[in-house]
Amino acid sequence: MSNISIWYRPLDAASKESIQQEVPEFEKAYPEPQKFGIIPAYGFFIRHTKNIELNNINLHLMGNETRPALIVNDVNGIKLRNITLDKGTNSASLVMKNVTNLSVKDSEPLKDLDIKQIQTKSY
Repeated sequence: MSNISIWYRPLDAASKESIQQEVPEFEKAYPEPQKFGIIPAYGFFIRHTKNIELNNINLHLMGNETRPALIVNDVNGIKLRNITLDKGTNSASLVMKNVTNLSVKDSEPLKDLDIKQIQTKSY
């Protein structure tokens, strides 16, 4: 995915109670977004993928947000290039779970990073 800019209006207090801590799989049904409820990332929740690239992505907040911008879970091969993220209050910018071959370059506030394998880490 390339050349995407998103301005995100954070959740109201009532909606924050509905944030999914574990996002259901629904592997036998079409993944309609409303089935998942409120996901735990305000930008991208990427799960069960191989060889994905995000290039020239801008995620901006229009208020206070407690969720991270990106969550990657069960991902083998991910490149983040020229990513700009607004950091939420008391949250990481990037949460990784069961990730192999992750590379971050030229991104803000993320520093350049190359990871061969990691179980769980917030960055």
